[in-house]
Amino acid sequence: MILCRKSGRAVIFSLCLSACFSIISPGLVPAAPAEGAMDIEAIKKALLDDPLFLSHLHDRISADSINTDIIRQYLLKNPEILVEMQEVLAANANKQAQTLEEQTKILQENQQILYHTANDIILGDKNAPIVFLEFFDYNCGYCKRDFPEEKKLVAAHKNVRIIMKDYPILSDDSAQAHLVAQAVKKLAPEKYPAFHEKMMSLKGRATQKTALATARSLGLNIDSLQEKMRDPDTQQAMLASAQIAYRLGLNYAPVFILGTKILGAVNMQNLPQIIAEEEQRLAGSK
Repeated sequence: MILCRKSGRAVIFSLCLSACFSIISPGLVPAAPAEGAMDIEAIKKALLDDPLFLSHLHDRISADSINTDIIRQYLLKNPEILVEMQEVLAANANKQAQTLEEQTKILQENQQILYHTANDIILGDKNAPIVFLEFFDYNCGYCKRDFPEEKKLVAAHKNVRIIMKDYPILSDDSAQAHLVAQAVKKLAPEKYPAFHEKMMSLKGRATQKTALATARSLGLNIDSLQEKMRDPDTQQAMLASAQIAYRLGLNYAPVFILGTKILGAVNMQNLPQIIAEEEQRLAGSK
């Protein structure tokens, strides 16, 4: 299941990266319960599926029209469910710890691809000590919306840089658009920053057609670009960082990473605080 930040609903996509990844079968979005109704078995399932259900109850009431009296009565009559919830919490915590360990190892093993790939878009000073990775998709509306704010951020924080990594996760159109981008990088790297700027401000859907039109507007030869797109090296260059993101279990965009910490889809308003905390950490390590 592929999510786009703050979408409010799950959106189901197939991961179509030129048949180099396995296709993720679409899942099902559960139907919303009837107004004011949720049966006892559904309550038990909700509690066990989400052990933090009670702490998030206010949000769930708004989202699902849950009758809190039914929940209270159920918990009073079935206190053993609290024990089951604790067991689920413990199991989830252990699973999360294992996942974090695996993610850290993947990030440590792929420093070259992630941080030192030629011609990646880097916002800010290329030697700035605080480095964010951002996995993005040209069809991610939030990625495009945040792009101008990111440029303002690095202008205000000279010690910060953002390295943008291709992650065409939202559709086959995305994969084709990012493949054009890789061909531009290889054929005319000096024009890639301008191409990227135009793609990030593109109105409507990013496709191979719109990406090629963008490249043409910059004076690139389309026949040469299409030939470069068929080059296995170009295709692998597009997939290199995306394969790492896939192994990390990242199924949405944008995703920010700082060091070996996956921050997820960060609100731009929260980045200054994250930067301040990283500045303190770096100062303390000297």
